[in-house]
This record gives sequence, C-alpha cells and structure tokens, in this order.
Amino acid sequence: MPAAILAAPAAAPSPAPAPIFTCRLGAASATVTRGAGGALVYRYVERGRPGLTITGSAVRGNLFQRIGSYAATEYQLRFANGGYSYVLYSMASSARAGSSPVSGLVVLRGMKRIVDRPCRPFAAFANTGVFAGLPEDGEAYSAM
Repeated sequence: MPAAILAAPAAAPSPAPAPIFTCRLGAASATVTRGAGGALVYRYVERGRPGLTITGSAVRGNLFQRIGSYAATEYQLRFANGGYSYVLYSMASSARAGSSPVSGLVVLRGMKRIVDRPCRPFAAFANTGVFAGLPEDGEAYSAM
C-alpha cells in the first residue's frame, strides 16, 4: 500500500487561546491569554512584530491581581519581569459616580511609572475568574 494511505491525517493546528484581555495602544497591543498549566501569558506586540512575552503564575511568583473599589470596581493584573512591572487594568463606568470607563497599560521600573497608556477603545477583562488564587497586589502597585 502507498505510504500516504497508511499515514495518519495531519492534526489540525490548535486554535489560539481566547484573549482574557486585549488593550489596543495605537500601533501596539497588549494581551493576556491562558497558557499551559493555568499560567497567564502577557504579550506586547508593536506594528505586528512580537515584542515582550511574560508567562506568569502564582507559583512563579511573578503574577499578581488587584481588585479595587474606586468610582466602580477596578480589575488589574501585574506581571513582574526583572525590575519591571506591566500592569493591565480596567474599570467600567459608573453612572452614580459620573465616571467614564478607563483601561490601559502601566509600566513601572521599580516603583517609578515610566509608561501610562490608555486602551483605545476601552477594554474589559473577559474572564475575571482568572484572578482567583493569585496573590493580591499592594496599593503601591495600583494603576489608579
């Protein structure tokens, strides 16, 4: 028999993981997806070229969550990498407080804020269940 008949069909490529958060920053974007073993993966892409990728988890000690109450509930994830932190945040609008929705990316070197860019358009976390089991971040790392 011809080898092609005996060969197993090629497996379809695995679909890309659904984004948990996508922040559009002009020609750049920052996304969070679920990775292997429940880790979360931060990816920064600029002009279609992959940039920084960080795989974070509680076990690795480089991923933190914060849920704060300001004009509305604010959700944020912080990925730590060396002396830098990458904070993705989202807070819906509040008619009662008269606030607009805000979301964005903050980059810290140590504790110094070196980047603070809003998502355009507003971005919300598609799944806040990923916050469960992550260590809570301190107020000093709040993006608000």
